[in-house]
Amino acid sequence: MTVRLPFWSLLFVLVVSGSLIVARALVGPLESPVHVRSPLNVESFFGLSAVLLLLMGTRAAPSAGKPEPVYTRTDALAIAVVVLSTAAVFWRSTRFYFLSDDFLILRHALEIHRSYRHVLTTGGGDGFYRPLTYVSLAWTVPWASHDPERWHWVGLTIHMLNSCLVFLLARGIGMARLTAWFASALFAVHGSRPETVVWITGRFDLLATFFVLLGLVLFLRSDAPIYRCASIASMLLGLFCKESAYAFPLMLAVLVLYRPEPWRKRALTLAPYFLLTAGAFLLRWILVGGIGGYLTKQGQAQAFSLSIASVSKTLALRLWAVLFFPIDWALEPGLLLGAATLVFVAIMALALAKIRTERGTLLVSFGLLLTAALPPLQQLLIGADLQKARLLYLPSVGFALLLAAFASAAKPALRWAFMLAVLGFNLVALEHNLTAWERASQKTKSVCRAVAACATGPSDQITILGLPGILNGVYFFANGLSACIDMERQPNLPAPSGQPCSFRWDEKTEDLKPVRASGP
Repeated sequence: MTVRLPFWSLLFVLVVSGSLIVARALVGPLESPVHVRSPLNVESFFGLSAVLLLLMGTRAAPSAGKPEPVYTRTDALAIAVVVLSTAAVFWRSTRFYFLSDDFLILRHALEIHRSYRHVLTTGGGDGFYRPLTYVSLAWTVPWASHDPERWHWVGLTIHMLNSCLVFLLARGIGMARLTAWFASALFAVHGSRPETVVWITGRFDLLATFFVLLGLVLFLRSDAPIYRCASIASMLLGLFCKESAYAFPLMLAVLVLYRPEPWRKRALTLAPYFLLTAGAFLLRWILVGGIGGYLTKQGQAQAFSLSIASVSKTLALRLWAVLFFPIDWALEPGLLLGAATLVFVAIMALALAKIRTERGTLLVSFGLLLTAALPPLQQLLIGADLQKARLLYLPSVGFALLLAAFASAAKPALRWAFMLAVLGFNLVALEHNLTAWERASQKTKSVCRAVAACATGPSDQITILGLPGILNGVYFFANGLSACIDMERQPNLPAPSGQPCSFRWDEKTEDLKPVRASGP
């Protein structure tokens, strides 16, 4: 009885916290008496309880090694289903307008297209060295120009490729075809995706994750030198796309340590990856002039601002809250999301009470998640509006594998119920979050056009009062206002007579209102 007490206690916490989240989602818009305005705390309790229950409910792996996966047409069909489904889910987002930093990215990409030398040989003024992503953005300019739909299709295509690589990675670590498909599908439609897939600025995370996944898949494919060299090359390309790729050698170590090999062979396998990563970091340090990255208000690098309390809060609580419940609470949820949350919580509690997972695959997935979360650790205290959720793009690979490993141990009926509940909940959450991004993009376009129509001359003075940097959790005009106005300005049109270039943002209607100058 005492041995099982912690298990049932955690299950009780999970059920109670899950019930509070469901109550907030269902009756929050009706101002229910349930005092959960920002449900991050209860989401954290749910996520931590679920992870502990997952780890406690494991069983030893079978002694025999798992056979190498044999790929057939069925695997190709599974991948095709994921690709087509992802395209269908994100189809409407390809028509969204640019947002915030997107305008600066477009302007910078055009400058790089004229000369690549500077971006390849110097550190960025923002404290980062990401030359390959900037080159890819510059390569997109001649084709996409200022057409947001073309830019969105490039990002969506990379996301679909990443989802395919998650399937291959899952098969490579020994998962069956069905659960590998589930991991790929969950990664594709996870509710936190809009900031990475819809925002042009998410290209850095898309490309870094692509090369990390490709390198891991190539490593697992064969021990042949050509595959190892291709894996190393893929890792290096990822390192020059974004800093999140510096997790690659640690993620690879998780896979290598799981293999039944002598320690000497493991060390020799990992050595070139760690040495080349160190060399790439040294080059970055020289070009950037230090560790680089974002700065705190005191001017200190955020990488040096970590504390035991913040790390504990991030890894034990906030990380799991956002991964299990990727909901933008800045936009009130509807009844459909509340119902999907209810089904998800109920099936999750039932599954955790019944399923006993194979320890090896579960720990590998858990290790991949945690190691991928280390590079952006100082920024992972993500709030209820999901800002910076793009930083979870690579760690969510491990999360998808974790739930897939869990589902693989269930009986068929419960397995299907679990997979459908998880995918259904994330699909509804994704649609909810995409609505916030759609509204913000529409408002951005209307603001830029209204101001550009007024400010037709170079000497015009533009005044905008109260314009928010964030709108319903979406990056709005934190940056990029002047670039946006320049993009929408039509110099051939005559200046409107008597129209002021002074505006005020109306928070109630979320519209820009002209402010007319008072008479003398």
